[in-house]
Amino acid sequence: MQPSRWTGFVAASLVLSGVMAGSTLALSAQEPGPKVSFNRDVRPILSDNCFVCHGFDPSTRKADLRLDTPEGLAADLDGFALISPGDPADSELYLRISSSIPEDRMPHMDTGKVLSAAEIETIRVWIEDGAQWEGHWAYQAPKRHELPTVSQADWPRSPVDYFVMRGLDQRDWQPAADVDARTLIRRLHQDLTGLPPTPQDVAAFISHAENQDDVTYDYAILRAVDQLLASPHFAERMAVHWLDLVRYADTVGYHGDQ
Repeated sequence: MQPSRWTGFVAASLVLSGVMAGSTLALSAQEPGPKVSFNRDVRPILSDNCFVCHGFDPSTRKADLRLDTPEGLAADLDGFALISPGDPADSELYLRISSSIPEDRMPHMDTGKVLSAAEIETIRVWIEDGAQWEGHWAYQAPKRHELPTVSQADWPRSPVDYFVMRGLDQRDWQPAADVDARTLIRRLHQDLTGLPPTPQDVAAFISHAENQDDVTYDYAILRAVDQLLASPHFAERMAVHWLDLVRYADTVGYHGDQ
């Protein structure tokens, strides 16, 4: 199902409620900026393949080299720069992960880990672009971005809608047509609580939404979203994802991976 114009209202409410970190809204298009982001693109590669030997655990660290800190990435290796911003060919990190000599190539063959050509290229581009370090996303100050130019400037009803529309443009998709109030309230309930609305919920929403001007209709939508976000069922829906990740079970509690 393609997003309708009401996606923005739901997204805006989620932003204000502080739950965007766990949402799956259609905002996947990359923001303007460097081609490669350390947090988004590079850190996962290093974490999956390199941190076991060059991470925070001193008991497993090799060559006294850390790749999980800015100081470690800026290390001087007896006259060789681990990373030379702007110059992959002068960066020992890139030279080692791209080496054609099996004994020299990193990750070491003994680990059983191998970087793909795409992962090597990602690190190369990151270094070429200046190798900018980024701390944990939770400690980064939010930045306001300019609204992107979109093909249908009259479609967005909120700033978030511009980014949704940009994602549709990049995929050569058209936004879905607006739906009637009954369908909309069902989608809101299913998205935010995982439960269908009661007949009373539907009737109350329709009475506030139908045969009203756009401003009143928009307010009815925002009020419905606020009520759903305040519902314990919304909290349950958010908790389900976490409980699945930690393999929680009703019978024996948290599962122990012996």
